[in-house]
Amino acid sequence: MLADAYLAADRPMDAVTQLRKVTALAPKLPSVWYALGQAYNVVKQDALATFDAPSDAPWRQLLSADALLANNHLPEAFASYRATIDALPSMVSIHDSVARIYDRTGHAAWAARERANSRLPSTACTERKALCEFRAGRYRSALTAALGGSNSESRYWRARAANELALGAFKQLDALPDSAERRGVRATLARAEERYTDAVAELKAALRLAPRQPELIYELASAHYAARDFDLAIETMAPLLQAYPDDARLLRLQGQSLLQLRRPEEALPFLQRLVERNPNDPTARLALGRAHLQNGNFTAAIPMIEGQLANDDDGSLHVQLARAYTGLGQREKAAALLSRSDDIQRAARERAVAAAAQRTITAPK
Repeated sequence: MLADAYLAADRPMDAVTQLRKVTALAPKLPSVWYALGQAYNVVKQDALATFDAPSDAPWRQLLSADALLANNHLPEAFASYRATIDALPSMVSIHDSVARIYDRTGHAAWAARERANSRLPSTACTERKALCEFRAGRYRSALTAALGGSNSESRYWRARAANELALGAFKQLDALPDSAERRGVRATLARAEERYTDAVAELKAALRLAPRQPELIYELASAHYAARDFDLAIETMAPLLQAYPDDARLLRLQGQSLLQLRRPEEALPFLQRLVERNPNDPTARLALGRAHLQNGNFTAAIPMIEGQLANDDDGSLHVQLARAYTGLGQREKAAALLSRSDDIQRAARERAVAAAAQRTITAPK
């Protein structure tokens, strides 16, 4: 209860302290290991949220590379690390990560050369304790050291150490007898790896162990949507919508599911309520615009879609808006939009080719 209070007061490390005490008192209690992992995740997310300035771009790229490596996207991770090392030359841990990629792709000699670039003088650990503790696998000590600083490197190690500690808590959970929490963690991992059918199976198992839990039901509906089983997503959400008719997450998922099934008349009420609740939500406005477009209400669709054109990175929004203008007989505007869509698609293809070339795993520099 005290840990919950600390979390509610935005004091996740105090919550961690209490939850660790509970794991000592009741080491076989699944809910406490789950809560501990979630508390560490809050610490991680708080640290990640601090990298919001333009000058933090290299750090965001480094964190993205770490996530790609964790999910075994090796060429993409390699390219991100290579793009980051020049901006953050003091982060010798990047060489550790690149060496792991070389090991996993069968380049042992390259890995050895890369590790040679990651050596630090022993005196460096006095000032960079978080780095050295993390590299030694002492994640609790690394987190403690990182919490003592406020610079970019400290905040980076705060996020990395908290993530490893969260994974450690979930690993403890996975070693216990079956539970809803254990299945929930497995479902989260499956979704992160884009194994959506497996996520559905894990969440169904979780609900057999903890029936009628709203959060698990929502997660199951969301997993059905990710697996492109939109009918089952709608069916799963039905009891939740009856109980919580104004929940924004449910309105969004229901509206999007109906849109995917091309049932715009049914989707419109959900999406309209969503936009009424948050008129500045770009995702909701775009979905409402698509519903109006599918329903043939081109006049209503245009302002909803037009406001999102700046974010159109594949040309599809320009095509949708062109359809709306064509429906109103404004063919010149539609032609200009289609021409612009062609330009965007061409640029996207060029970026994809360039990115593919950069994803080749090459020898150390």
